[in-house]
Amino acid sequence: MRISRVVATALGAVIVLAPALAGSAQAAQLTAQKTQRIVIVQEAPTLKVYEPSATNTKIVLFTAPLATAAGAPAGTLTGSLVTVSEGAEAGSARERRLTFTLPKGQLVATGVSLYPNGSVEMEQNKPVTIAIVGGTGRYMGARGEVKTNRNADGTYRHVITLLR
Repeated sequence: MRISRVVATALGAVIVLAPALAGSAQAAQLTAQKTQRIVIVQEAPTLKVYEPSATNTKIVLFTAPLATAAGAPAGTLTGSLVTVSEGAEAGSARERRLTFTLPKGQLVATGVSLYPNGSVEMEQNKPVTIAIVGGTGRYMGARGEVKTNRNADGTYRHVITLLR
């Protein structure tokens, strides 16, 4: 039995496109999943900056109290920033690691964000997004993202979106 060139080409296209189409369907499925949104306000952080003399790496450790959008105490944020590349026109790339200690567990987020060259803190009103990679307690197995914005008054607003 001979397969025509048109049928063979169509089958080849389906084989090549199937993974891409499956990925698109999977992305749409994730978007359609239920999400939980948590808005957290962070007070201005207490920063400790370390600049080892033998390297160009800058390490920033910080902690700050957290509150709900309504102003009620919500826990503590601890984190670290490690400069992984400095001096590019676009800014300094920093590996961010955040731990949100909340009343019913912890959420852990990580990712790389750009910071203005020479600045310890992120640029005002330029939100950055990193991944939620896990959690404890009520947040065990958490996945999602956190979008952080630095406000003009030195506080931060974190919008946490969790996939359910």
